[in-house]
Amino acid sequence: MDSSRPRGLLDLPTEILVEIFRTFCLHCWYGDRHDHGEEALVSLDRDMFEVGRQGRAVLAKISRTCKALAPIAQPLLFHFFHTGNQPRMLESNHWDDVSFRPGSADDDMLLPFIRTLLDRPDLAVHVRALALYHAMPVRAAAAADRNLMARIRAMILQQLFREADLQQYGDDLRPFGDDFHLHDVVIALSPNVEQLLLGGIGTPKVYDEAGNVAMIGRGNRTQRYEEWPGSGPVLHRLRYAAFVTTPTESAPYRRGRYHMLMLEPLVGRAPNLEMLLAADAGHSQSSHFWMRREPWTTAPLMHLRTMCVSGVGPEILCGVFACCPALEDLSYWVDADAADFEGYRSDLTLLTEDHMVPLYPSLRRLCYSYVESRYYTPQWAQRVAEEDGPLGWSGPERASNRDPYVSFRRFARLAILEVEHVLFNGGDEAITSPGPHQGRTQHARDCVPETTPRRLLEALPASLQVLHIGFVINWIDFYHDMEALALGAAKNVPLLRIVRADCVALPPEEEVDDLVMLLGAVGIRFCVGETHKGDGVRGMMDDRPGHPYGTQDPVFSYGLHCLEKLV
Repeated sequence: MDSSRPRGLLDLPTEILVEIFRTFCLHCWYGDRHDHGEEALVSLDRDMFEVGRQGRAVLAKISRTCKALAPIAQPLLFHFFHTGNQPRMLESNHWDDVSFRPGSADDDMLLPFIRTLLDRPDLAVHVRALALYHAMPVRAAAAADRNLMARIRAMILQQLFREADLQQYGDDLRPFGDDFHLHDVVIALSPNVEQLLLGGIGTPKVYDEAGNVAMIGRGNRTQRYEEWPGSGPVLHRLRYAAFVTTPTESAPYRRGRYHMLMLEPLVGRAPNLEMLLAADAGHSQSSHFWMRREPWTTAPLMHLRTMCVSGVGPEILCGVFACCPALEDLSYWVDADAADFEGYRSDLTLLTEDHMVPLYPSLRRLCYSYVESRYYTPQWAQRVAEEDGPLGWSGPERASNRDPYVSFRRFARLAILEVEHVLFNGGDEAITSPGPHQGRTQHARDCVPETTPRRLLEALPASLQVLHIGFVINWIDFYHDMEALALGAAKNVPLLRIVRADCVALPPEEEVDDLVMLLGAVGIRFCVGETHKGDGVRGMMDDRPGHPYGTQDPVFSYGLHCLEKLV
């Protein structure tokens, strides 16, 4: 090499060039700064992806202008794909429909991406993360797009899916009106994907026996849900899967909903899945009366460690739990508001300790939320503060006399428990299932026990280290519970180190100080915060992947990673 010649990028070793180009790859940059098991890249909000576009533009320009550097830059360019049309959540269930429209120009990114995956399978194997939102290309009339869709259809017919799967698509595949199909194709062409977020699916279509789209509520025909195809490549490297439902043009303020049973064929192709976040996969108005399907039985999730779900009945979740021997972290919200339809709740009773038997040996964190979302609204909290104040809820809707008592005593390894206070003050009779046409509220009224003893200590496992009690609405009851906890902690919960209380209305400061001293004397740190309020808040659950709006106070967001700091 001529020492007088100026040196450039091409003179650097390949290893150095890779490290330089990795700084422009959002997937690599984020992965280097976050430990495995923390928040996934695909679950971040839209602002982060806007920043990542600048780095993608640099890698794309290098790939187009330099043949020598293209083999290094192009694989990094395909590490992460985002459809670019992620809606912004202003607050829970309230979307920014001014700056976002499904079918916008950003959707055009999906078809060129599919074209490249078809033409360059050597680049398709480098795809590591996919965030797929709405997929309704606005250039549907272009001849190039029509030709591409013909190729996609041929690929589906010849390579990817079984004949039984094709029946749900129909002959024309309806390519430009349904994002479901294009998402299937992207996933099938990305065999090494590690993180997957699907949004914009909306409410699935329901078919009659002849395979035609059926009108909900017309007649008594046996109908079934549309599902992901059960065939296609096995996704051995998929570790993280999130399913969120985003708004549609016709209903920008409402979330369509899809059922968890729809996910089984896709999840069944990911034998090494570790995180399944399906908090929008609960019920809808069309999910029970017209659905006829066997429970979850065919998708073993041997490596699943984290699950988030809401609005799914115990007869379905029992089958899921039986397939998850390694599950450590479960977030569950009853989601009664979304599931209540004409008073029918037999598919949406509470999870009791008997339903969670398969999780007794493995579960280490449980977030169990029961209170309906209407009680988390600012309007309702303001009414409580004005009428009753922080000392007690004296109104006729007082829930502690009507709610079930759920015990967590038999969990052998449970270290973190996040649960609303009302679940500690119910009665044994209230955990029975309601009748087929009996609402939960009426059923609870019929099962009110004569007394509602405070049995918080009896419900806590001996392995507990962090207790986060949400929706504290009766401070007097809670104060007595904490007094009993201080007296019995050494015997019943010797490892307990943190107790956090989220109150609907902040209690008297002097009484909080009393509990801080009382619990501090037995080695327990006590703190009080305010219950998060917002329209449609999902109980105590965290934000939706991709749509954070501040459900939890970050200071008091407890995860398994915080246990190491308590030792």
